[in-house]
Amino acid sequence: FSYQSAKVIGNSVMGKNNWLIINRGAKDGVEVNAGVVAPDGILGIVRHVSPNFAMVMSLLHPQCKVSAQLKNSGYFGSLVWEGNDPDYMSLKDIPKHAVVKEGEGVYTSGYSLIFPKGILIGITGKPTLEAGSNFYTIPVRLRHNMARTEDVYVVKTIYYSELKELQERVRNE
Repeated sequence: FSYQSAKVIGNSVMGKNNWLIINRGAKDGVEVNAGVVAPDGILGIVRHVSPNFAMVMSLLHPQCKVSAQLKNSGYFGSLVWEGNDPDYMSLKDIPKHAVVKEGEGVYTSGYSLIFPKGILIGITGKPTLEAGSNFYTIPVRLRHNMARTEDVYVVKTIYYSELKELQERVRNE
């Protein structure tokens, strides 16, 4: 991974579909599907790039899904925003046999091509298990305050194209 500094010049947190605008674009080497992080957490994924700017799909967008992992057990699932509180997301797909404790750290899993493993995302709340379900839904309080975002880093996976091509080969078999 390589990191490039940028500034947030536009941000929304209270809508249903939230976006950030950063002051780096194609001229700076920013590409679609790059991750964007703050010094204390992850922010989103680059979706559109112009020569000088990039639109970042915020974590606070229902289409943004991040592979996240529980620190203690190592189980991983999908972190999603359900459109409510901008301080909380939901970790889904953690099997009901996993031991999940309130106050446990949630980190990037490293199982995607977007974010490196081990970036702290937030802390778990009380897990819930719907009747008949085999998977927990776990509230996660975000470490980074999404409304107070200025200095960020664009994360580029150096071997993104090569890894993506391999994934596509397998997907088509």
